[in-house]
Amino acid sequence: MLVQSGGGPLDLNIPSVEAEGDPCKVIPPPPAVGGENGLDEDIPSAGAGGEGGSYIVMDLNMEPDLDDEAHMSSSEPSSSTPLIIDIDCRLPVVDIDSSPSTPAMASTASTSSCKRGRKSTSEAWKDFTPLFQDVNDIQVSDIVSVHNDLDVFVRFMTIDDWIPKDELPPPAATPSSRRYVSICDCAASNTPSLGFVFIVSSIIMACDSESGNCNAWAARDPSGLLSPYKFNRRSVQSGDVSLKITHCGVCYADVNWTRNMHNDSKYPLVPGHEIAGIVTEVGSDVKAFKIGDHVGVGTYVNSCQDCENCNNFLENHCSRNVYTFNGIDRDGTVTKGGYSTHIVVHERYCFKIPDGYPLEKAAPLLCAGITVYTPMMRHNMNQPGKSLGVIGLGGLGHMAVKFGKAFGLKVTVFSTSESKRDEAINLLGVENFVISSNTQQMESLKNSLDFIVDTAAGDHPFDPYLALLKVGGVMAVVCFPSEIKVHPANLNLGARTLAGSLTGGTKDIQEMVNFCAAKRIYPEIEIIKMDYINEALKRLVDRDVKYRFVIDIENSFK
Repeated sequence: MLVQSGGGPLDLNIPSVEAEGDPCKVIPPPPAVGGENGLDEDIPSAGAGGEGGSYIVMDLNMEPDLDDEAHMSSSEPSSSTPLIIDIDCRLPVVDIDSSPSTPAMASTASTSSCKRGRKSTSEAWKDFTPLFQDVNDIQVSDIVSVHNDLDVFVRFMTIDDWIPKDELPPPAATPSSRRYVSICDCAASNTPSLGFVFIVSSIIMACDSESGNCNAWAARDPSGLLSPYKFNRRSVQSGDVSLKITHCGVCYADVNWTRNMHNDSKYPLVPGHEIAGIVTEVGSDVKAFKIGDHVGVGTYVNSCQDCENCNNFLENHCSRNVYTFNGIDRDGTVTKGGYSTHIVVHERYCFKIPDGYPLEKAAPLLCAGITVYTPMMRHNMNQPGKSLGVIGLGGLGHMAVKFGKAFGLKVTVFSTSESKRDEAINLLGVENFVISSNTQQMESLKNSLDFIVDTAAGDHPFDPYLALLKVGGVMAVVCFPSEIKVHPANLNLGARTLAGSLTGGTKDIQEMVNFCAAKRIYPEIEIIKMDYINEALKRLVDRDVKYRFVIDIENSFK
């Protein structure tokens, strides 16, 4: 069954020919019809002018041999550009030696010629991997070995979750989730100079078949646009806590993964890892929480619980750490985050929010707060009188300033935006505000800082900041620039350290939450409803937020 990008199943009503015992169905080139097959445009054949070629549909619940040329049409297609049908539009195949860097470039490739040359199937997949990525709204899913020749799947990005073949439920249990691969055969089987080129897409269920016990908003493709979505949360196990989510902070990580900026997004993707809510159910073995408790969930929801890092409460560095969204949990399911009505988590990864601390203020602590708190504590920056530099004054940076002031530090903020000066000084109470491009101001601060925490999202130089550290000073990078380049002299001559840090372990997170409650440290937030999220993410990219968006989940799904 094919699926329309708008939702329902799409039946092409094309007669097929199937060899006895052959799982591959060889379909003649579809006729150029419009309304009958539900497509907006006529469907061309694989060959030019509607001549030759074939479309082959294979049921992945069986195991065809893609190198078996008996499975291919014996028709002789033209050597001009082949086409593949993308649910409701036509897509050209571009050279496998050229990889358009953006979808916009790919959309202009309608006159590209197809790369020729016979290759084994496994070699062909390797060649096509860069081609598929972000080309014509098709992308590569995770590379997995299912059987000998078929080890790369791609899918249409408007379709529901991609899952490996061996994790598919039995068809009888969920018949709508049977998965098919469509292949465009654009060359003759018996012409070595042409060979075969395959374009593959794995298709799962129609969007209008979504159902489940959890309401959410999800991104379905790298456009990053979110829309309503339903799915099933697991039932509560003996060590689990289920909480009704009341609020969820909006982190730049939500932008990165909804837009597939790390090339590993699994759609539909429900983001959100700054979660606050109220316990509604606990497992039989849970001792730390009870129904009605206020709790938070941060950036990860599982780990091995048995390695050196886990035993030292550094679960964030466990090699089997499971992220709150877009991760693969121990049961093989894809995790979905806090842009949803409830979540089920093992009690180890839940954190008690003290009575009286507002849940909407607690949510950003679970990522923004712990991300800057951890390196400050690790490098002893809780000692009054020390000097702290903070690069960037956004969601993370403003929390670093708040912790610095609570620790009794002298705080200097570095920013590219003069417009932030007034709030940095009068709202947050920093001693110094420096425009980082002002070389005179930067020069005046050389050898003056004990510690710098770098929260800036974009690429930026590091040497100018390292030069500001005292002898033995530390610069901790909690952001993800595309690269870090430093002159060794800026490290060696001052015995300075450039360090990394990533969120925090469970012990540190609970300590940080308790510290914020005791010291009345509250993030600066802007509360939004769920249906504003696409605009909020756009504003986040445009740096138009003070200082953290928090979604009012509880009142968004009533």
